[in-house]
Amino acid sequence: METQLTWAIGEAARQNVPLDASQDDLKYMRTHRLISYKDIRLDDSITGADLSRPGFLALNHDALRNKAYSHIFIHKRDRFARPEDAIEMVAIEKRLLLAGLTIIFSDTISEPMERGRQYPERELAMLLGYYESGAFLIKLAERVLEKQVLLAQEGFRTGGNAPYGFVRVLVDAQGNILEELPPGRRIRQAGCHVRAKPKEGVQLQTRLYILELKHQGWGFKRIAAHLNKLGIPSPDAGKTRTDHGERHLVTGTWSASTVREICMDPINIGLQEYGRRSEGAHRRLGQEGPRLLTDTDRTTPTDIDDTNQDKPRTIMNDKSVRIIRRTGGALFDEQRFEEMQRQIDERGKNQRGIPRTKNPARYPLACRIIDLTDNCGFPMYGRMHGQRPIYVCGRYWKSAGTECENNAVDGEAILRFTLKTLRQLVERHGNRDKLRDLLLQRARQDTDVLLPNLAMQEIEVLSAKAADLKQQQAIVRHRMAREKDDARYDALGEEFDVISADLQAAERELEGKQRSCPAVVERSPETEADAAMALLDDICRITSDDRARAEINPMMKKLQAWIGLNFTGAIKGKKRAVRRLLSGIMTFGDGRLPAPLYGADNRQGPQGCHGCHEPDAQCRHHADTDAGAQEPARAPSEQVNERVGGRDEMETAGTSASAPIPADSVRERPARPPLLRQVRSTCHR
Repeated sequence: METQLTWAIGEAARQNVPLDASQDDLKYMRTHRLISYKDIRLDDSITGADLSRPGFLALNHDALRNKAYSHIFIHKRDRFARPEDAIEMVAIEKRLLLAGLTIIFSDTISEPMERGRQYPERELAMLLGYYESGAFLIKLAERVLEKQVLLAQEGFRTGGNAPYGFVRVLVDAQGNILEELPPGRRIRQAGCHVRAKPKEGVQLQTRLYILELKHQGWGFKRIAAHLNKLGIPSPDAGKTRTDHGERHLVTGTWSASTVREICMDPINIGLQEYGRRSEGAHRRLGQEGPRLLTDTDRTTPTDIDDTNQDKPRTIMNDKSVRIIRRTGGALFDEQRFEEMQRQIDERGKNQRGIPRTKNPARYPLACRIIDLTDNCGFPMYGRMHGQRPIYVCGRYWKSAGTECENNAVDGEAILRFTLKTLRQLVERHGNRDKLRDLLLQRARQDTDVLLPNLAMQEIEVLSAKAADLKQQQAIVRHRMAREKDDARYDALGEEFDVISADLQAAERELEGKQRSCPAVVERSPETEADAAMALLDDICRITSDDRARAEINPMMKKLQAWIGLNFTGAIKGKKRAVRRLLSGIMTFGDGRLPAPLYGADNRQGPQGCHGCHEPDAQCRHHADTDAGAQEPARAPSEQVNERVGGRDEMETAGTSASAPIPADSVRERPARPPLLRQVRSTCHR
């Protein structure tokens, strides 16, 4: 990225175009995981085949909306996109060129285009360029799969970290160990490959201990709880992962699934398995080599949420496709290992093969409620407590109670409150008309700025061409009917044949374009405003209809709604210590909760604010929080144990939630200053 930015800065200077970008800006963006800052639009570690990646969308949006921009600097076309459909990218680049922008690549310059003119040579060059970019991913996927199969057949590692209790070692052609490779280190040496080797230490002893417990009949959950009680860190302890768009530290506690993976891994008896799962987006492992993706490799739309339809999904390969080779000596007795596998199969036979169906109506607020107590920041997960659903702090759940309190809220009570709050917001007197006027005003402004749909323009041009040829054909036919001179009649006949052939070609081209691009109905600003207001109607319907429970969670995601809850200690009866809901806050859109998601484990940026990722000195959100917009939860030592009598603590928590979270408490977040001011260019990776 540094090389690409250096080229862009130098090229902008040669073109005498001001570019507000520097290497420090790039470093700042990567540190804080920004996609847009000053004149840089950035996609870091996202495949170019994804045309919905945020930096790509930000570049197209800003370039088309802001008339001050004149140049876009992109190092290569394959840095702009590696599309599956090259024609789609040609249309996107043409839209930028028709807007008067000049796109400068390191190997060519794409000059602006004028509407009404045809540019067949340039469009063909664009098509071939993007076709080569997309074809590269397919060729790369095939080469990677073929190489991995060759390595797996020889018992070598094909990538990834070493199994728990093992290390990666570099071996030569004779199998001699040259050196041990630390995690994350890559090395390429002729004739040498990587194997997995057991390493004496705590991790290896823990693996053997897990196998012994499992052979004795212990369940996965029991083993995980036992290891957590002993204080043994899990395999991924100290690493980071991304959930709900936030990077956070792994808790370091064991789970049943981690124990299961260790118990079923054939590496325990010296065998290495390759191809257990397939997750590629272009080619996947097949019995005869790399294969195309089928319908079973892609997600399917649902009646509730079709945003992730037709996306590659991870599948489990059949055993006939997998490659199993011996890679070393057995750690565990093979006969006992087989007995353990039969035990696992016997215990799981009643559930094996039955898909885990997700019922979105069971926990409608799942992962939209955050525990804010002591800046915990963990999502609250749905579970059943007897005959009723509740939401429990995820940190408490995953750590088996060692890292957080048993903070829980009644599922139906918090749902009723949430739905009533949403109805109150949309039904407040006068708000609907004011909001529609605002949307109508914005739609009219966008009408002046947005460019017409390029595909629809092409259809209109082709339609006009076909209509003109039909008119010419009718004129020639009329003259032929009145012409008496044979020579002139023959000349008119030849002209009629030429026009008829052109008309058939134009109609075929028009029909093909209409099939590939369904007609988009042009909508007036009033229609656009009404369509936007339909969301409010959906909210009213969903919040009022008990049969629409399954639509609540997708609606909360669409609104970017979060519910933050604070809990405190209380005494029920005379001395029973319980947890009680103290206060809470509900936010929408860009509104952010006082504590970042996953709290202290959040790794979005060393000094960044949750959500906006701006430095504390530049972020107005911190000013709001510091000004006392939301009172932080008291520390455990400062909490007052309040008495609760006569009712279940969950019911108390649910009914008391409405007081601290009035609908009027949603704060307006100050608008950020524009990142791009008096500049005329933008740079994108």
